[in-house]
Amino acid sequence: MEKWEFGALLFDSIVATFTLVVFLYGPLGDHGFFIISAYLTFALLLISLGVTLYALLKNTGLNSSLYPFFAVLLSGTVVIFFNWFLGGLIALASLYLLFIVRREKTGKSIIFVLIGFSVLAILPPLEAFLTLLQNFWDFVIIGFSFAIILYGLLVSFKTMNPREYIGLIVLSLSFLILAPAHEALGIRNNGTYGIYDTSIIVLSAIVFYLFLMVYLTHESRVERMLHEIQDGYRYIEEGKYKKAEGHFRILRRKYNHPEIINGLAIALMRQGKFGESEKILKKLIKSSNDEVYLANLGNLYYREGRLKEAMLIYGRILHKNPNSYNALNNLATCYIDMGEYKKAEKLLKKAIKISPEKNYAKINYERLKSLESEGS
Repeated sequence: MEKWEFGALLFDSIVATFTLVVFLYGPLGDHGFFIISAYLTFALLLISLGVTLYALLKNTGLNSSLYPFFAVLLSGTVVIFFNWFLGGLIALASLYLLFIVRREKTGKSIIFVLIGFSVLAILPPLEAFLTLLQNFWDFVIIGFSFAIILYGLLVSFKTMNPREYIGLIVLSLSFLILAPAHEALGIRNNGTYGIYDTSIIVLSAIVFYLFLMVYLTHESRVERMLHEIQDGYRYIEEGKYKKAEGHFRILRRKYNHPEIINGLAIALMRQGKFGESEKILKKLIKSSNDEVYLANLGNLYYREGRLKEAMLIYGRILHKNPNSYNALNNLATCYIDMGEYKKAEKLLKKAIKISPEKNYAKINYERLKSLESEGS
């Protein structure tokens, strides 16, 4: 974690804790104290939100794909002064848009979190406007929202990119600032927090601490996971394929990482369990465009003696990446087995030129020359 990133999260923690302490300590019934605390917490949270948003954008990079996010966020901020409910929804939509433009595919875990916040943002204010429900139902709605958010967080612990937690921290801070903003901006200036504002402050603070805790512990968790993955690949290198299979199966239940699935497929392949390995690799390839996983499927076909299918796979890789060392070497191997030495030689020379420090293509080239000598 970068120092500036750690500093931003530390500042967030101090501000969130201060907001919660001020709110819980009171006496919020004192109008003067209440107004001062509302302005102070609003200012601090605004700074905190800006700092964290900057950290998120610096982490992921600022480009034109983020312009819609800024446009929608600015629109929501302006509309808040005329209609706080509608403006809040627009601002909320901008945060969701941020997740969309920063991810190729939104997972189920993040969807649950966003649904929980959406329920929290929409139903209680809508109930207040329409005077349809009583205070009891406010607590039910807010409790339901928290349950959905918590469930999404638990699911995301296995699947979510750690950088997404910074986005969720931004989201929780956005809700934490809501109640002080009502008073500081004169949107609902009634000199006291109602049930909805009270619940928002407490719930947003709790969710913020949960997101922060998961994010801070993620790096050590990832380091431990990578070490365990390396153990599995070491078993494969040592020829302990059955042990590698069991190791990767255990890891698969604990984590959702493509290298674990790939390692399991290789371990199965080396044991001759081609059917199960092929099924796993095909599923992995659908969720990842990494050419290494596609090459492993080609290697599986080669081991089964399905040369034409293996060659099609290597050809697909070379179509996307003509300088793929592994695909050039493996396709050349297929041509050698088929007796087409000239084609194999051309591919091997290209592979050696691309990566002269690697030995696989050199070994195959020596083998090729040996076979040509025997045939002459």
